[in-house]
Amino acid sequence: MTRSMTTQIDAITYTDADQLSDVAGVKPELFDKVIDNLRESRRVRDEGGHDCGIYASYILYNGEHRKRMAALGEQVTPYVDEIYALPLYNQGDLAAERETELEWTITAGNPCRVGALRDPPPCWALFTEGHITWDGMLAACCFDHDGRFHMGNLNETDLLDAWQSEKFKSLRAAHLLKDVRGTVCESYVAYA
Repeated sequence: MTRSMTTQIDAITYTDADQLSDVAGVKPELFDKVIDNLRESRRVRDEGGHDCGIYASYILYNGEHRKRMAALGEQVTPYVDEIYALPLYNQGDLAAERETELEWTITAGNPCRVGALRDPPPCWALFTEGHITWDGMLAACCFDHDGRFHMGNLNETDLLDAWQSEKFKSLRAAHLLKDVRGTVCESYVAYA
């Protein structure tokens, strides 16, 4: 069945409450909230007859992490349509500090899913995903932690207009040419 909308829940990156607390620096009891949110998402979709998919992704820190995720996968499988691994991205060099300490394997750019990796430019997400921030901005990148990837303000324009904005089209064109110089992606570690 083709889905008209997807719900992406990425918070299962952590295998248990202790790892969530250690790596993300948040209260361990939030881990149970993640599972509750998946369960509730599935209930709302199924009871409401919504035509959407529910997917859970996790960051593959290393081989040991994959083994630990298998156990968590069994717990969340009833609530999602698919679980898949993403490599640990090093967007903005934010993960470098803990790379050696935790023996992580860092991947530059956004090369898609583990098992289906591709060259970062063009970034597949620019053509397939819209990322809406908490304050209603359409961002071109899921790593938009500082607003530099904002493509439109959905409080002022509709989603389709923002998705087809000249700013977004220009960024996509640069990616198709595999030349992101002069774009917000230029300083992205994959292209540096």
